[in-house]
Amino acid sequence: MEDTKERFEEMASDYNEDIVKLIPKYNEMLESLLNSVEFNTDSEIKVLELGSGTGILTKKIKERFPNSEIVSIDLSYNMVEKAKENLKSYGNIEFKVGDFTKIDLGSGYDVVISSLAIHHLEANPDKIELFSRIYDSLKENGIFYNADVLLGSSEYIKYINSYIFKEYLKINFTEEEILKIAKNREEVDYPSTLFNQLNWLERVGFRNIEVVWKYYGHGVYGGKKRT
Repeated sequence: MEDTKERFEEMASDYNEDIVKLIPKYNEMLESLLNSVEFNTDSEIKVLELGSGTGILTKKIKERFPNSEIVSIDLSYNMVEKAKENLKSYGNIEFKVGDFTKIDLGSGYDVVISSLAIHHLEANPDKIELFSRIYDSLKENGIFYNADVLLGSSEYIKYINSYIFKEYLKINFTEEEILKIAKNREEVDYPSTLFNQLNWLERVGFRNIEVVWKYYGHGVYGGKKRT
């Protein structure tokens, strides 16, 4: 995760502007995750966000659920500092700098969310272990949803996903910049197939598993803790 940390330390200052240029339908993806949080908007829910970056999704949660209490974890110090600045008008947010594969996640959460973070874990067993820890951190009937990069299940689908992604990048980037972006992704991105991730959720105990949104190489999926 050290390469990932260094990359995001560098990206923090311009992240909010850059991410919408890098991810097709970024805001639609986050909105679908937000719509999957099945609580009344006035609920006093306890939320854990993994890989919170500069606080884009954190802010959306606070706007939708103003009485929420949020624990926000990110690997990058610069990202967390930017999030604090962006969210200074909101209360009940605890910011933590740390590796969410190692840091104590806490417990008693109604909701765990993540966006564009878990795919940076290189090994599948690490992802399964994280899903298990997320499950343990939730209350009964708590929910977990993840908006993330997905690996195509065949060479053709991988090609299509890559083609769509690069066509989107052409709107804002030169060919040289696109090649650099692609190289950077190869160095720090380790996506898994949607099918595998849904199976892993079921394996660790999640039920009511659902894919609520998908657009080529990005998707939103999750489930509920039921014992």
